[in-house]
Amino acid sequence: MSNKATTTLKRGQNSFEGGCSTFLAWVWCKFMGAFGKAEHLFPVIEDKNDDRFIGITEVNKTVLEELLQGKI
Repeated sequence: MSNKATTTLKRGQNSFEGGCSTFLAWVWCKFMGAFGKAEHLFPVIEDKNDDRFIGITEVNKTVLEELLQGKI
């Protein structure tokens, strides 16, 4: 995973800093907020699971793509 994802996964809440990507996404966010579902919460990833993550970097990206037989 991207190193940018770790903080969000451990916080257990998505952030919409910078706004929504499209008008439709904005409408959906407002719709969910009307029903009390706008907190964007999910179960926190605990520190004890850190060894299960594979950080993707420019150094290991090619090797991981070969192992996974796909494009990252």
